[in-house]
Amino acid sequence: MVKKKKKFALKTAAAVTIVVLFFLGISIATGLLRIDIVASTISSEVPANYHKEEKIETNLMEGKHFVLFTSSWCGPCQTLSNFYKLSAKKYSNIDFIEADIEVNRALANELGATLTPSVLFIQDGRVISNTEVGIDDIEKSIDKYASL
Repeated sequence: MVKKKKKFALKTAAAVTIVVLFFLGISIATGLLRIDIVASTISSEVPANYHKEEKIETNLMEGKHFVLFTSSWCGPCQTLSNFYKLSAKKYSNIDFIEADIEVNRALANELGATLTPSVLFIQDGRVISNTEVGIDDIEKSIDKYASL
C-alpha cells in the first residue's frame, strides 16, 4: 500500500513539474514573462539621464522629459521601472524621471496622470502624451515620442 502511495506521489509531482515547465516555456516564448528585461537591468548601472525622485524638482519647462508615475504598492510599476532605465540608455538626449504619484499628487493631477503606471512625454512644458501603459506598450510609446 505504501509503495502505491509513493508511486502516485512521484507521478503527480512529475506531472505538475511538466505542466509548470510547459506554461513557463510558453510564457517566455510569447513575451508574457519578460525575464530578459528584469534580468538585464539588475546589474547594470543607472544612466545619467535617469532620475528617480521622491518629489519632482526638475524643471519640466525646457527640453524633453519622460515622466513615469509609479507607486510603491504597484507590481507592474516595479517591472516598468527596470525597462524605463533601459530606455534611458537608448535615448540619452531625453530626461527620464520616475516619481511616486502619491507624493506628487498635485503635479500628477495637473499633468493628467490619474493611474499608475503612467508615462508622460513632456516637451518644453507641454504634455505631448499621457499614457497608462503596460510592459508591452511602453517601448512603442517611448520610441514614438522620442523621435519628435
